[in-house]
Amino acid sequence: MQRERVTVDLRGLSARLQAKAASRHISAASLIRQALLVSLDDAPAAADLPSTCGDLDRRHVKLTLRLPATHARLLASRARSADVSLGNYVAGLLDGAPPVPLPLDHREAVLQLGRSTDQLALLNADLVTAMRRLDAYLASDAVELQADLAQLILVVRQHLAAASALVAAMKPARRR
Repeated sequence: MQRERVTVDLRGLSARLQAKAASRHISAASLIRQALLVSLDDAPAAADLPSTCGDLDRRHVKLTLRLPATHARLLASRARSADVSLGNYVAGLLDGAPPVPLPLDHREAVLQLGRSTDQLALLNADLVTAMRRLDAYLASDAVELQADLAQLILVVRQHLAAASALVAAMKPARRR
């Protein structure tokens, strides 16, 4: 899209224009465009403006922001710590729910949960074997079977304790 430009002689209004724009946290150019829209009777009615971000179009568009370097670094750092893109982080801020940073040990927690789940898969195979042995129950196997089941119950409880602690630690990190 080609930009349409106009040069205006402000005739001493520059300081007031800059002050008004700064008070609204917008650029002077944006303030001038708003004034032109009002002057041309093309200003959108308040009812036409979306009330929340949920009412907006969900297409993604490129947006360029000019921020002080410290704010830009802080924004990038917070987006990285929350494991989301800059755009998603800013969208979360606009929605009033910025993404929560992942715990520092999130990666290790995921790895531990994976290892624990692998152990549970092995345990499942052992339980299937135990069930087959129960089906073919013989009195001579009773003591050995009881010890095997006691060990399996202990492993399941250990897994559940570890997995529930990891899942609880990971809950704030869930993404939409």
